[in-house]
Amino acid sequence: MTDFHKPAHSIDEQIQTLRDRGLNVPDADRARHFLANISYFRLSAYTRPFYQPNRAEHRFLQGSRFDDVLNGRWLCSIVTRRYPDRTWASRQPGATSRSGVTPC
Repeated sequence: MTDFHKPAHSIDEQIQTLRDRGLNVPDADRARHFLANISYFRLSAYTRPFYQPNRAEHRFLQGSRFDDVLNGRWLCSIVTRRYPDRTWASRQPGATSRSGVTPC
């Protein structure tokens, strides 16, 4: 068995890590919702297109937003299929994205 030396982080610490790396996370409640349902580890795979290229540490491109990661339809479909009763829109009456589409 492999020993891991990274301690577990709370969801708020995960949000802070994303912010420290340059991701704009304006709505912490929304971020908490998604991180609690799909996990930081799974979400991290979808953040890779937003990383600055050719850097050893994970830093986001300037202007990258949490919603940019979430607005990928594949990610919304994963959350909606897996947790239909827990989607963000189901808990936020009248919630819409900037395009006017109801977010997942």
